[in-house]
Amino acid sequence: SLNNFFPCVDFGTKANEFLAKCGVKKPSSYDFSKISIDSSHKLWSLYLENYLKILTKINPNLKTILNLAAKSNYPKIRELAFKYFVDNFYSKYSKFYKPEEIDVAFLPCSNSISYAKHSECFINDKCKSIGFKIIREDLRSKAGDFGVRQNPNREELINGLTENPPKNKNKAKEVFEYLNTQQEGFTDSDWKKLKDFEFIPIHKKNIDVDLIKPRDCYLKFKDKRQVP
Repeated sequence: SLNNFFPCVDFGTKANEFLAKCGVKKPSSYDFSKISIDSSHKLWSLYLENYLKILTKINPNLKTILNLAAKSNYPKIRELAFKYFVDNFYSKYSKFYKPEEIDVAFLPCSNSISYAKHSECFINDKCKSIGFKIIREDLRSKAGDFGVRQNPNREELINGLTENPPKNKNKAKEVFEYLNTQQEGFTDSDWKKLKDFEFIPIHKKNIDVDLIKPRDCYLKFKDKRQVP
């Protein structure tokens, strides 16, 4: 019960009416916001159990709920604060939520211990091959409303490739196939930059894997006798 967090009294309806006249009041949203309990407190489990109810009483504004979801030292508090934000997004927060003004890493990613800003994670899980964070799968239908993009832009993709080139053939295939779906926005200067950058893994004698430039290798042609 929420009453456990306050020195509450109850002497019956008539007696309580008298006490109310004396200044005894019901806990306000401010009172709930001042509850301070950490994991060593005997009421910690009860606090977590009732945390969503406490948030409802507090009715936190957008900044407060995002800070709770992003900065709490307790993973369970972060999880519950984020759930409250999502559950109440369209009824309470959407009209105040402007992605360009949000600068906290509150969005849980597909890696369960990782959080990201809306500008630092994406919906398309293919881009994780280059090292980008992906928003958690159950949130992808709402991700656009949070300002999360489907894919990184061309500049981010180029930087991702050059800063974190693939180190083996299988990884390279995954990366290059994804980039092939995103190449429409690439500029001439992008292609020029890539021509002179070492990002293609190749096996050489006495070296496990070496990275070479596109202009220093060739596409393998298939012998006509080979089965495709």
